Amino acid sequence: MITDGTYADYFTLVARDGKGLTMVLVEAGGEGFTTKKVKIQGNSVSGTAFLDFNNTPVKYLVGKRGDGFKMQMAAFNFERWYVSVCMVRLARVCLEESIRYSVKRKTFGKELHQHQAVRMRIAEMVRDVESCQAWLDMLTFQMNALDIKRAAIVLGDVLASAKVQSSYVYERCARHCTHIFGGNSLQMDGPGGKIEPALGQTKAYLIPAGAADVLDDFTSRQIFRAAKAIAKL
Repeated sequence: MITDGTYADYFTLVARDGKGLTMVLVEAGGEGFTTKKVKIQGNSVSGTAFLDFNNTPVKYLVGKRGDGFKMQMAAFNFERWYVSVCMVRLARVCLEESIRYSVKRKTFGKELHQHQAVRMRIAEMVRDVESCQAWLDMLTFQMNALDIKRAAIVLGDVLASAKVQSSYVYERCARHCTHIFGGNSLQMDGPGGKIEPALGQTKAYLIPAGAADVLDDFTSRQIFRAAKAIAKL
């Protein structure tokens, strides 16, 4: 399966050949190649598609033979940055909607924000969103300031870790605002209209660009590889 495969005109794929992994370009609708839309939880407009190859001829190579893995890993940096930005923006929506709702909704004769438990949830969401936003701002600057080859080397593990943190931040914010909105968080219309899809979307964002456990393991391995190179006993 591949994200946005339903809408794509061309696909870059990594295939194994005699020289290792090589990146190739395949045109949609080509010989022996079909796509089928896959329904995704919490995202009805997703273009995720199942790709089916049946003796599909390869006409175009991307880069050099055997460089496919290296090229794919470099491309992941941009994907993980993009997914992280999306999640932090969605987490901020949860925060914004929770604040708006807390000054309108009353329970037990008080506005919601007058309950300490609600204020503590809001405070945690602020810490999560703003710290993650600051991290992404720094990474965005580095991605623009560094040479693209240098950035691919030094930012890979950091972007992987940022993607994991962003997914956890969005998940926590979705959970907090669900408690703040109560039953309204289950309604697709009304005050909880922007909140209802959040919990389902958090699951969808945990996987693209690398699952949390896989990325955490990658980050740790990169750290220990660097530590061994410079460590002195």
